[in-house]
Amino acid sequence: MERVIVKYLRKKGKTYSEIGEEVGCHRETASRVMKEPINKKYERVTSASQIEVHKEKIKEWIRAGIKVNRMLEMAKEELVPVYTGGKTRFYEEVKKLRGEVEKKDPEAAIRFEGLPGEYLQIDWGEVRDFPFVQKERQTRYIFAARLKYSRVIYVEFQKDMKEETLIRCLLRAFEYIGGVPWACAFDNMKTVVIGRDEKNKPIWNESFKRFFIDMDFYSHVCDRYCANQKGSVENLVKLVKDNFIGGRKFLDDEDLVKRNKDWVEKINSSVCQAHNKIPKELLKEEQNKFTPLPGIAKDYGILRLCKVNQESRIHLESNIYSVPTEYVNQSVIARLTEDRVLLYDIKGQKLITEHKRRFGQGEKVIVPEHYDEVLHKKPKAKAMLYRDYLILEDTHIYNFISNLCRRRRGVEAFGPDMVKMYELYKRHGKGDFLAAVALASEWECYGSEYLEYLLEIPHESSGKIILPIPGIPVQKEVDRSLSTYMDYVEGGGK
Repeated sequence: MERVIVKYLRKKGKTYSEIGEEVGCHRETASRVMKEPINKKYERVTSASQIEVHKEKIKEWIRAGIKVNRMLEMAKEELVPVYTGGKTRFYEEVKKLRGEVEKKDPEAAIRFEGLPGEYLQIDWGEVRDFPFVQKERQTRYIFAARLKYSRVIYVEFQKDMKEETLIRCLLRAFEYIGGVPWACAFDNMKTVVIGRDEKNKPIWNESFKRFFIDMDFYSHVCDRYCANQKGSVENLVKLVKDNFIGGRKFLDDEDLVKRNKDWVEKINSSVCQAHNKIPKELLKEEQNKFTPLPGIAKDYGILRLCKVNQESRIHLESNIYSVPTEYVNQSVIARLTEDRVLLYDIKGQKLITEHKRRFGQGEKVIVPEHYDEVLHKKPKAKAMLYRDYLILEDTHIYNFISNLCRRRRGVEAFGPDMVKMYELYKRHGKGDFLAAVALASEWECYGSEYLEYLLEIPHESSGKIILPIPGIPVQKEVDRSLSTYMDYVEGGGK
């Protein structure tokens, strides 16, 4: 469109709408042209020029080994200004920059060999739509570790890459290789480092820092944008995907675990091209240099700091655990093993209590004895606390108590039952208590006196339990009497 024509038509008295129809543009465009110099030229921003602005950043991504499709996503989301060009153009420009990087940095791939016992390299891999046969396809993550000197490998498959998963995998890797290496090398994973300080030094994840201090190894993280520093273990991830998973199907996770162990043993018992020796034979040399493993994986407690609330409870991993009341409003240290929660005072020297670990959402683990200091002043609260404890133990106990409370309404009525039932539970254990609950429920005998009779009162020499209890009416008779009485009341006493 010639600007001079727009100005000429405007001078002739034409409206912007008429000018737009005549020259083939919108009336607002014609209006804007009138306000701009007649010799103005448009400079079209090309996709190439958008990339040129950020070429150094894209070169960093290339050195970091980031895939081009991920680079495109980052360019459209993170760069300022964001990339607005097309996919094909972006790929072409990245290809050119990749050539520049490879030409300029020929020294990037420098191989070094580790000393015996020195380095264990660790990385994660991801496999989406895992080839399971007997279950829906799901994502699985590859934990891959390789000793730099002997080239012994350790591989596990997991459902997540959480901090605890990483630590448990590392502990099992230490068990497998027979000790703790001097150093473990990681990528900049958030479960290990949470950032860098002003001197570019790692800021450690506090729980992971406690872990590598406990295990006595040096934690090393790769420099940012230097993917080549962990090339050996990245090759291991690729080997797992190509050599182990490729072309195979697995029944389920159990089948995967078994076949993975066999494959790892095969690799470690075969000649490695890196040194033309068998890794497991070189491992014996490394084991003499390792630090002894302080404890097995199952026993290690991962550190958490918790605050005890006004109800003398802590919230941990979406679940609730009780603490003795003397620690209300104080901080405590939690150590999480694979199946237990151990609570220590803030100095970490005194074990306060321990609980069976829960893995659901909103589950409660309450120990009534933690509240002994205050319960003797609150008998109703004591009964309710004991009831809450018992109904969480088993669904059969829950049903028994539900029936009991429906018949003996109000804490004043069922309170003594809860206290007696809790005492019986603690005295006889869960197994015997459940057996008594089952038998009493079968006869619809709902009350602590029935459970006490079944658990504690001596029976005839044959060992046969007599129900109903002599002198105590069964619940059916009580219910029938109540029903007759209510009919009598409602009928006006007739």
